Amino acid sequence: MTEYKNMAICDLRNVTLESAAEIESITNIAVLVYPKNPSPELSVALTKIPVKNVAATIYLEKDAPIAQRNGSCEISAKDFSSGGLVICNGTAAIHKIAPETEGSIMCNGSAIFHKSLRNDCKINMLALNGIQSYADFEEVRQYESKIVVDKDMLELMEEKMLILSEGKIIFAPDVSMDLLKAKKPFFFSKEKIVCNNEISAYIKLNSMAEEGVKVRDMQEWDEEDDD
Repeated sequence: MTEYKNMAICDLRNVTLESAAEIESITNIAVLVYPKNPSPELSVALTKIPVKNVAATIYLEKDAPIAQRNGSCEISAKDFSSGGLVICNGTAAIHKIAPETEGSIMCNGSAIFHKSLRNDCKINMLALNGIQSYADFEEVRQYESKIVVDKDMLELMEEKMLILSEGKIIFAPDVSMDLLKAKKPFFFSKEKIVCNNEISAYIKLNSMAEEGVKVRDMQEWDEEDDD
């Protein structure tokens, strides 16, 4: 007999009727994948297998891809050929997906969806272990650690950029409300965002920060003094 346990993905799409009968139990699985449209006999055999502590269950075609991403990532229509599954172990920026595109996402972190996906989307969110938000963005720029956003950076930035940072995002004193309104960026930090009062209204409305937004006096600003 065979036991499947303590696995990130347990994919049963290629099991036969004989091998299904040999599975004693399925335990402690993040994603359990069953075949879509199995034969009646195989379906009965699979339902007889004892299942315990499974975070998410999905039914996929045999040729549907399963992709895993670690850290911040972009997810778009090209990731869902044949209606596949994308597992993101980090922050996901989800955009450039047509309304008719089908697929599934499991996100072990936060997710920022393009605002067009709020009401017209066939993508199935199996699980989300973080913050979810919607934003109007065209491109994504990712940073693995703390980033300081200043006037020069914003002036060179394309409009409607999504900035993803695994660390803090700190705004220099030379960043103005007018420049933010002109460029229309959206910001995400896995830690916190630090800005001055002048631009705090824009930042609070156009950002996500897992540790919140901190507003401080930056008259004597030091980018290292960000606690």
